[in-house]
Amino acid sequence: MSDDPTNSAAPEPEPEDTTGAKATKLSKKKRRRGAPSETTVPTRLPGEGTVEGEKLREANAAFEAGNYALVRTLTSELERASDPTIVDAARDLARRTAVDPLQMTFLVLCAVALLVITYVYVLR
Repeated sequence: MSDDPTNSAAPEPEPEDTTGAKATKLSKKKRRRGAPSETTVPTRLPGEGTVEGEKLREANAAFEAGNYALVRTLTSELERASDPTIVDAARDLARRTAVDPLQMTFLVLCAVALLVITYVYVLR
């Protein structure tokens, strides 16, 4: 038997096609699985090196982690910051975690529809 590594029995995998429909499906699968995007650029936040800037970074980290209650608490504290760019960034984070009025409208409409159906088909 030969110890030559170039003469192996296993075929080499073909290079991945980066063009066409197959590549699009593959990239969609990767996105669905939660693979990090290749074009992710960290967000530049104002106030680097200040206490208020660190609090803004903490609020941004909480936003990315999905802890919106902490984001609302921290951004309400940052509303009184001395740097207007920090205040603007805090307001933007607070706006992104606010309740959507359209969602509230649909929620109320669904509750009313449930009450009507309950009244008509159950209580009557």
